[in-house]
Amino acid sequence: MKHLSVKAYAKLVDKSDKTIYRQITKGTISAVKVKKGFHVCVDPNMLKRMIRLEETLAEAKAALKACKAGEVR
Repeated sequence: MKHLSVKAYAKLVDKSDKTIYRQITKGTISAVKVKKGFHVCVDPNMLKRMIRLEETLAEAKAALKACKAGEVR
């Protein structure tokens, strides 16, 4: 298991820090307590897939923007 800070995990899943803390408190998200806060437990394979999806989405957005600008027909 890899551990991400709440802030990093929130950015990755496009949620607010507050939402992630709420889910940790409810037990919806697995996390470990560290000094002043929590680190979210993330499966490395899941993390890789999420990063690939983000990259693919960014590429698709760039292609759509280029298409709208008339660069690609």
